Amino acid sequence: LLVLGGALLGALMGALWEWVWTPPTGAAWEGEWYLDRDGLIHDVDSTGWFVTIGLIGGIAYGAIAGKWCRAQPLVVLAGTVIGSLAAAWVMYQVGHLLGPPDPHVRALTAGDWDPIVSDLRLAGSDAPAWLLGFGSTAMLALPLGALISLVGIFLGGAERRRGATDSTQP
Repeated sequence: LLVLGGALLGALMGALWEWVWTPPTGAAWEGEWYLDRDGLIHDVDSTGWFVTIGLIGGIAYGAIAGKWCRAQPLVVLAGTVIGSLAAAWVMYQVGHLLGPPDPHVRALTAGDWDPIVSDLRLAGSDAPAWLLGFGSTAMLALPLGALISLVGIFLGGAERRRGATDSTQP
């Protein structure tokens, strides 16, 4: 359930990521795509928004998993880590699919100085295709947020405090 919930959350966050993102602009020149001056400013937006949305979503995901899952803590931890990695991957895939196509491919057939917007990608994701988006450290924002929540809940949760202050317990 945690993995399935993570994948659903990732799809929603991927759509949000594409919605808030401003695509960098550029132009084609001799079959190559180049960012223009305004595009250089917006080139980091996609990674920044991915990290922001992923971290906030991961914190919420970890909090929900830690509070409402009644399994053993190690099972919750394992499910949350796997689910958050799945959520990050789905978030990347959905956002990338909803965004514009690859500008390098479009530049091959475009005329010189034709304006082309960038695709939705992460900095450092020029890694091999088999990594499926995990070439960027930004993919760790969602799992990191989930683990922050779990640490807070497991180490300082209400059940722990209640048991420590209950004087009727031996």
